[in-house]
Amino acid sequence: MKSYLSFLIFLSLTIEVFSQTDFDIIGRDELSIVKKGNRTDFNSNIKVSNLKNVSIVEEKFGKGYKSSKQFDQMSKNYYTEVNYTDGLELSLPEDQQENVDFHIKSGKYSMILPNNRVIKVGMSAEELKSIFPKSYAKRKSFFSSNRQKEQISFPVYFSFIRENKVLIADAWISFILNKEDGVLMEFYSYQPQ
Repeated sequence: MKSYLSFLIFLSLTIEVFSQTDFDIIGRDELSIVKKGNRTDFNSNIKVSNLKNVSIVEEKFGKGYKSSKQFDQMSKNYYTEVNYTDGLELSLPEDQQENVDFHIKSGKYSMILPNNRVIKVGMSAEELKSIFPKSYAKRKSFFSSNRQKEQISFPVYFSFIRENKVLIADAWISFILNKEDGVLMEFYSYQPQ
């Protein structure tokens, strides 16, 4: 009975590991966001996970923003929503254990990956495919909320390390491309509640 139970545990772990390789993954604590025209010394960038309050965000991206305090009923947490009209939205949690969420809607902001690859609005589908080949292969078409334009979407899952193992989180970055020309229109982090 013990060996049977051990075999089942081994089998379920093996299935979990193999199922995790279907999409590209990225460490949530490894991403940086930079503003066009600001210093692009990649080694001095503040990681998204360290953008924990408005003063840090203001120092990093400037003062041209609107902010509001929000309460999320599902998580029972307060957030400060920071909105730069030139294409960046951030959701900063009061609870420092929660994750910072972002939404980039213009080429004025870029996301820097751990390998110093740059992701920005306006990139071609081919560029994204070369960076995230597994996730791009699973892209899906959908219609925008106003049903006017067909778009393409694909997720890149966040990962984290626990007990020296890389695990996939139930959160991702959604990349939205224009169906007609394949250009990246926007991308944002998403955490189901």
